[in-house]
Parts: sequence; C-alpha cells; structure tokens
Amino acid sequence: SIASTVANNSVKAFIDSSIVNSTTGNVQVTANVLPPATPSDFTAQGLSDDDLPDEVDLGAQIISVAVAGSGSLAGGAAAGSISRNLMKNSVESYISGDSSRVEAAGDVDVKALDQSTVISVALGLSGASSNAGGVAISHNYIGGNNFDLSPYLTSTFLSSGLLGLDTLVPDRGYVRAYIEGATVDAAGDVSVLAHGASILTNVSIGGAGAGANAVGGSIAVNFIRNDITADIRNGADVDADGKLDLVALST
Repeated sequence: SIASTVANNSVKAFIDSSIVNSTTGNVQVTANVLPPATPSDFTAQGLSDDDLPDEVDLGAQIISVAVAGSGSLAGGAAAGSISRNLMKNSVESYISGDSSRVEAAGDVDVKALDQSTVISVALGLSGASSNAGGVAISHNYIGGNNFDLSPYLTSTFLSSGLLGLDTLVPDRGYVRAYIEGATVDAAGDVSVLAHGASILTNVSIGGAGAGANAVGGSIAVNFIRNDITADIRNGADVDADGKLDLVALST
C-alpha cells in the first residue's frame, strides 16, 4: 500500500502603506496555521478511533496511515507499505511601508505562528508457512517544497549555516513577523513574534513470521526545517510606552 500527501499553505496578515489608529484598544496583526478546530472523523470510511494506532492524533493537519498485510498457509507471503507526506507553510505577519503609521491606545502585536502537525503510520506485516517478508517505509518532510533533501546534505550548505538557505533552497517554508519602514506608536507594549511549533509523529513497523525464513524491516526518514525570523528593519520607527518584545522561537 502507498499513501502520499502534499500540502502547501500560504497565510499572510499585514498592514501596508496605510494609517491605522485604535483610540481605545489594541492593534493585532496575526497570521496562524493551526490544527483543525474539529478532530477528523473516519466513521464514513468504516473506521473508529479504536481501529487506529494510539499514536494517531485526529487533530493533526495531515494524517497518513498505510497498512499492508499478507498471509499464506501454502507457501510464501510478502507485504509492503510506503507513506510519504510533505507540508510546506509560508506564514507571514507584518507592518510595512514608509507611509504606514500605526497608533494604538493599547498594545501593537505582530505575530506569525505555524503549528503544523503530521502523523504518519506505515505498517507492513506478513506471515506464511514457509517464507515471509514485510517492510514499511516512511518519508515525512515539514517545511520543504519537495522530497529532495540533497541541498541540506551538501558541504556548501553545512559550512554556510543559515546563509545557505537563500541560494540552495530558495522556495522554502517560513514563519516571519516584522515591522519594515513603518511608524508604530503604542501606549502599551509592542510585540513582534515569529513562532514555529511543528510536530511530526512517525510510526513505521515491518514484521514477518514464517515456518522457515522470515525477513522484516522498516525505514523512516523525517525532516523538519523551520526558517523563523522576527525583526524590525529598514528604518522603522517603533515607540512603546510599555515593553518591546522581538522574538523568534522554535519549539
């Protein structure tokens, strides 16, 4: 059995070349990728929660379950499963433009949050009286535009640190929060927060049982790449009567 899922999301919230004035409250510019408000329901497919492995979180954005099984009382049997899942999110929140002016009687918040969640299960099980083989392969990637991991394995990238991202992986997922060239004046706090909180759970099991020869194995390749930035740049004028928080966070 083979299960493959590809999800690309672009979420933006911004104030650009505009004048915004909140005379009584806060100004919030927020872009989020969040888990579904309602957990997935597989009853239409004839599955209940008890039929799925304990590791499957029904609140995840991607749930992939690939199961293969075979059995034979007369001869040999083989089973294999492959699960491939990719999720790339571009989450961006910002205030920009030299002509932008944002004033608030309270706080000004510029926040970008990515809570991508991928659950992948691959099972390949077989049993036979003579020979049996079972294999499970799982490949999961959060943050990339394809399943090619080679740019991250080159000596150029490994020696250049973050500088290698722009040239070697230009089309990448990211979480960005920033104030660029704008004027921001808050009677309260100013917060610029970029937060990547991706979760990848993978279960791969390959098993075989036979009266003579049995071979079972599993391979799992999991990769999470978070490009997370929070900054105030290009001559932005930011004033806060309270505190100023500038945070880029990966958890």
